[in-house]
Amino acid sequence: FTDDDRSLTARFAGAPAGVSAFTTTTEFDQVLADIEAGVVLFAGDPADGTASGPLDRAVLTLGYDGRIAADTRQHGGFLRVAVPF
Repeated sequence: FTDDDRSLTARFAGAPAGVSAFTTTTEFDQVLADIEAGVVLFAGDPADGTASGPLDRAVLTLGYDGRIAADTRQHGGFLRVAVPF
């Protein structure tokens, strides 16, 4: 697990004669943190009879996900609204 370099050597299919192969190399972080967080908000509670219309049963979901390491920073998020009808 100490080798964090990856290489790939390839050629293009149908390339003219004399076009040599190429090598692509990348380095991966050895330690990586995956982080996820989310919140779900409900507009009304159908169990207690307070949900009278579709918007009263709406659900709003907010989320975040991230990947953090020495050479990596990836952040993403989402917003979802569900309204049953």
